Amino acid sequence: FTAPGGGYGTAGTKGQGGAGTVGAAYGSADLTVISHGGAGAGNAANPIGAAGQGRDSGGIAMIFAKTVASPTGAASMTGQNGDAGSDRGGGAGSGGAVLIVCESGTLGTNKFTAAGGTGGVGTTGEDGGNGGVGRIAVHHSGTVTGTTSPTFDDTTDSSLVETTGNFLAFL
Repeated sequence: FTAPGGGYGTAGTKGQGGAGTVGAAYGSADLTVISHGGAGAGNAANPIGAAGQGRDSGGIAMIFAKTVASPTGAASMTGQNGDAGSDRGGGAGSGGAVLIVCESGTLGTNKFTAAGGTGGVGTTGEDGGNGGVGRIAVHHSGTVTGTTSPTFDDTTDSSLVETTGNFLAFL
């Protein structure tokens, strides 16, 4: 058995030995239903040595703002890397989810990420599988510029406007 990676926006990958069922892609691209990503699988120990543990997916970030303006920081919902093992490595977690709801936004360049983790190294055996990428979605009524990794799902919604001083009053 070789520990595969967890899935979410895309499927995880099989470990180096190719055995085990990978975490499948699931959920909605627009994040109208938000789920945690899949965790990586642990590996089975054997007489040769210890096995690496599988690890967790990235988290969930939700931003509700009138305007997202050139963030200087970053929101990284990256999956954890699989543990190394003296024999086989563990599977990595998938990326998590980032949901941004705004009138307009300047997202910057890859300030919002949801990468999958890297499979753990097997010192004498096979490496664990990598986690799949997570999901990023932006719902807006105006213009949104910038890039995310993975590329965000773009939903235009004319109801996302300020009315009588209350932005997102529909919530």
